[in-house]
Amino acid sequence: MKGVVLNKRKAKEVSEIFKSFSHPSRLLMLCKLSEGPSSVQELQTACGLEQAPTSQFLARLRREGRVTGERSGNQVLYSLTDPRLVELLRTLYRLYCET
Repeated sequence: MKGVVLNKRKAKEVSEIFKSFSHPSRLLMLCKLSEGPSSVQELQTACGLEQAPTSQFLARLRREGRVTGERSGNQVLYSLTDPRLVELLRTLYRLYCET
């Protein structure tokens, strides 16, 4: 197998992405969002969290630039900001979740 070489800037970028994935609840949220936009309520249900921690995790993911929120009526729909995240999450699923 051929080795993988990253430059310093790309290594930092990828490291920051993996930090976003490093908490199980954030990873669950990102997985849910890989299916398409979701409301806070949908993310709470999918992740088994209360409203406060859900909002805290979403705030962090927004600060990190992983998700964006768009108002739709009286709720905010969150979605992933980068389609490469969807591909990365699919790869993680294929490697670790498929049986």
